[in-house]
Amino acid sequence: MVEFNAAACTGCGECVSLCPVQAIEMQYQQTNNQQGERNE
Repeated sequence: MVEFNAAACTGCGECVSLCPVQAIEMQYQQTNNQQGERNE
């Protein structure tokens, strides 16, 4: 499993080619974090 670094995520979607399902889940979590509480 590829380690995910939220701080380095630009939403470019490059990770989708590595693991589409994981990328979708991570983008969903990233969106939720931006809307309210952030886990640094």
